[in-house]
Amino acid sequence: MPEGGMRDLLVAASATALFGIWFLRRAFPAGWATAIVALKVAIPFAYFAWLFDGRQVLLDDLTYLRAGQRLLAAGETPWTLLFEARGRALLGVVAGGRHPGYAWWNTLAQSCFGAHYFAPVFLNVGASFLAGAWVVRLARRDFSARYAAALGGVFLLHWDLLAWSSLLNVKDVLVLTLTVGQLALCAELAAKVTFRRVVALALACAALFALRYYALVFTAAAGAAWMMLRTHDRRLRALGLVFAVVGVVIVAGAEADLRHIETAGVAHGAVRFLLTPQPWNVDARYAFLEWPALLHWFFAVPAVLGSVSLWRRSVGARLVLLHALAACAFYALVPELQGPRHRLQVALAVVWLQFHSVHFLLRAVVSPDRDGRSPAMEPSR
Repeated sequence: MPEGGMRDLLVAASATALFGIWFLRRAFPAGWATAIVALKVAIPFAYFAWLFDGRQVLLDDLTYLRAGQRLLAAGETPWTLLFEARGRALLGVVAGGRHPGYAWWNTLAQSCFGAHYFAPVFLNVGASFLAGAWVVRLARRDFSARYAAALGGVFLLHWDLLAWSSLLNVKDVLVLTLTVGQLALCAELAAKVTFRRVVALALACAALFALRYYALVFTAAAGAAWMMLRTHDRRLRALGLVFAVVGVVIVAGAEADLRHIETAGVAHGAVRFLLTPQPWNVDARYAFLEWPALLHWFFAVPAVLGSVSLWRRSVGARLVLLHALAACAFYALVPELQGPRHRLQVALAVVWLQFHSVHFLLRAVVSPDRDGRSPAMEPSR
């Protein structure tokens, strides 16, 4: 570790832990929040303190890390990159594409914790706390507080999220966080349209557009279908129409990228997207996914079996499942994107299905009511 690296690592871990405890204090009981934060921060701290040797990296992660280093060396700051014309122009050049958001995120991380590989990793861990709190808020709409907190805890400590957020500097954790935030805000807008929620959703959409613009289509499609099908309220149907128009506009602007779509083998593509990688055939670069892949396959059948129950019991979960279906339909058409990194974007649907199935089976065995159903799984009123 370079000189000053351990000091910066301690600062990054401490700041992330304090932020996590502060932000999760309302979503979880104090003991739960502390335990979740401690584990999520301890894993990357131990990894970068004693195990990281710079070899277990990909290509994109180093590209974004160096982009942040270059921008800081040019005298830019996260503020100037957003609000000054020169900074925005340089950000576009350094990022080298239509997704400059993660280069900015790396610049922000390095300005906070130093020019180290672990800096954006800890910032991603902090972002995952936001996602966890949004998961609890979304689940509380249809389920008890205990169920929602348990789901949020499982989500934050799920093997897929831990694997991708603890070790690598990749944008997918941030994409997942913004996606979960958009879904939660859509559900809240359906309950009551407020200026604050509209602004928050607009900002989340702008941020996701800068990270992976076509991912907005999945949220727009899911939101449009969910709002137009679930209610007779004309205002919500109008809002659903707005979501549909947004999706169409984004697709129209992505004409140059449609060449990657292949219509042959759609069914195979969907299965490949949902079940990659195979536990017995994990690439050496992704050795950290061996156990997550094994667990993912093990819980695949329970997740499928629980899908009907979850759809029937939770209006909010329907939005999440519709989003996952939209994403799966898209990635089934794009072979080069059918990997576990892009599947992380629908991790909430995967985790919720796994959690609901296991929780339902356990409650049915331990304390069923007279009709054989678990009262704990009934939606809250």
